[in-house]
Amino acid sequence: MQKNKPISRSHSLIRNTIIALFLGLTIAIPRVLAPDHYVMVDEPLWLYRSANFLNALKEKDWQNTYQIYHPGVSTMWIGASVLLFSHPEVFQAQKGQLNYRQFEELLAALKVTPLKVLAFDRLFTGFVTTITLLFAFFYAYDLIGLLPALLGFFLIAFDPFHLALTRILHPDGFFSNFMILAVLSFIHYWKVKRLSSLVISGVFSGLSWITKSPGLFLFPFMGLLLLILNYVEVKKQRKQSWKDTCIQTVKLFCLWGGTAWLISFLLWPALLTDPLRVIKLILSKGFQAAQEGHEQALFFNGVIYTTGQMGFKVWEFYPLSFLWRTTPVIILGLMFNIIFTYQPKYILKERQFSFISTGLWLFGLGFLFFMHLGDKKFDRYILPVFLAADLLAAIGFVQVATALFHKRPLKQSIIALLLIPVIGLQAYSSLSIFPYMVSYYNPLLGGPSKAVKIMDVGEGEGLELAAMYLNQKANARELNVFAWYATGCFSYFFDGTTRQIRPVEQRTDKRLQSLEKSDYIVIYINQEQRGLGKLYLDFVAGKPIEKKIILNDIEYARIYKIH
Repeated sequence: MQKNKPISRSHSLIRNTIIALFLGLTIAIPRVLAPDHYVMVDEPLWLYRSANFLNALKEKDWQNTYQIYHPGVSTMWIGASVLLFSHPEVFQAQKGQLNYRQFEELLAALKVTPLKVLAFDRLFTGFVTTITLLFAFFYAYDLIGLLPALLGFFLIAFDPFHLALTRILHPDGFFSNFMILAVLSFIHYWKVKRLSSLVISGVFSGLSWITKSPGLFLFPFMGLLLLILNYVEVKKQRKQSWKDTCIQTVKLFCLWGGTAWLISFLLWPALLTDPLRVIKLILSKGFQAAQEGHEQALFFNGVIYTTGQMGFKVWEFYPLSFLWRTTPVIILGLMFNIIFTYQPKYILKERQFSFISTGLWLFGLGFLFFMHLGDKKFDRYILPVFLAADLLAAIGFVQVATALFHKRPLKQSIIALLLIPVIGLQAYSSLSIFPYMVSYYNPLLGGPSKAVKIMDVGEGEGLELAAMYLNQKANARELNVFAWYATGCFSYFFDGTTRQIRPVEQRTDKRLQSLEKSDYIVIYINQEQRGLGKLYLDFVAGKPIEKKIILNDIEYARIYKIH
């Protein structure tokens, strides 16, 4: 028996290594291919914030490692690290804090194209995403078993919305990955009573809220989860007094929370050197932004919210956003999960499913409600919910397959074969429109053609195609073009002069003259939906359209020839 143990461990190590490599490649490849694809609207902002963050570290200007209330610290660490290693000349040349225009001028002086910097950032983003999700996978593996964990992370790997947001330099992708890892490692601690899992949960909880302030949701959520789990355990064992249980709960919560704050202080000099100011700024500005909404109009369900404030009464925004952005595969899996999880006769030997499912449902629904409290609403704000839903769907599919085949030989092989089409359908949802996964909308609700009447569509995708079309003109470098989301989304790809369509602008003779002298105007779907840039919309009304940019049955942009 003693001789067999090392062999068993060796086989287990080899198997886990093969699984990690296979799953890692599945996650990484669609996230690192074509890193110079379209630019999403916020990415240029994170480029210059990352440069400012790096320069603040260089000059020991700790106060300016606070760039914005989001606060996006992990995003800026990644952007800063890539900039330091890929383009050290930028790091050496920058002095002080720059606004975006000054940063672009610095890049131009050094003959560095921002798209090239961004492409390196995206490659590293894909790498960090892969490592984080692999880490989370092994916790899920220990919690629910190999087959449901593997299926769950294949569904995550090909989730169109998650895939789109983990290919770019933006906080939402990192935030969702850190959140799910924090939750899974926390639940793992409770299952195996391993303090290292609680510490890991604390580390990634800290990373969550220095990435996006809504990560503070984990404080009440983890506290509530601890109370529920302790209550269940005390009722089950009846050996420990309630007083001892409460003391233990407080100790565990302090260890978890202390670890989270420690990692926050270590990775964010502004928080370490002036914690009261930074916390006040995050809470006050974050709360203000959530309550005041977006500074520009937003479109939802046929209504334009001119101030960007949707209010608490628009309760359907996040549930509908989830349904529009998820896939039929996930919806079916969630239905199976609900049906099977809480019926003991179907659970069979996999009783841990009810425990894990409950934790994931609490997290997903709790975070959905938490984000609903703010007036500022975007579909990407609930990205962590998609990862929880993908895992729940995987559990549901395995429960169904187990119920169908539990009495037959080669059960695991049959179940695995049965689940391959599930992965295939999920992969088709995203890879069939690669790299424009952000244009995916659930066909069960009507697909992209119906989504444009309901959802705020367009994050910059398609504008690069408009730019490339105009680049084919013989005099492309001499062209003067007005475009929506001009900075980055259009300008990074266009050879001529790019001018910004402003959301609100007075009608003056000077502006009308500049429009008359322009060569082209590019109108974008997001602009029209929100009724922004009305001066430009009125100006092109009745003018012939030279080119339409259509992706996934959505007319993203129209190019008007003016001069």
